[in-house]
Amino acid sequence: MALIQCSECDREVSDQAPSCPGCGAPINAVQSTIENKPKEASPIMGIVAIVLGLASTLMPYFAAVFLVPATFVCGIIAYRRGQKGLGSISVLLAIVGLIGIVTVSQQITKAQQDLEKSMKDLERLQK
Repeated sequence: MALIQCSECDREVSDQAPSCPGCGAPINAVQSTIENKPKEASPIMGIVAIVLGLASTLMPYFAAVFLVPATFVCGIIAYRRGQKGLGSISVLLAIVGLIGIVTVSQQITKAQQDLEKSMKDLERLQK
C-alpha cells in the first residue's frame, strides 16, 4: 500500500482507496487506467495467417479450397488486432489462392466438357 497524490486536490491518498476522502475524486479508476496500458498484440495470428496463405497457394486444389477461407479469416483477425502488415499479406495470399481455385475450376469444367464431347463422338461412331 502506497500513498499517491489525488489528481484533483493534490492530497496524499492511499492507492487502495476507491476515492479521495477530501474531494471524492475516484482514485482506483485513475490508477487502473495507468496499469492497463494497451499491450502489444502477439503476432501469432498473423504468422498463422501467413502460413495458411502460403499453404493455400502451394497445395493442390482440394486443400486450397479449405485453406483460402481460413487464410482470409485469419488475415482479417490479424489486421484487426493491429498486425496490419501480416494481415494485409495474408489477405493478398488468400486472393491469390482464390484466383488459383477459380483457374483450376475453369480447367476442370473445360476438361469435363471435352470428355462429354468425346463420349458423344464415340457413341456416334459406334452406331
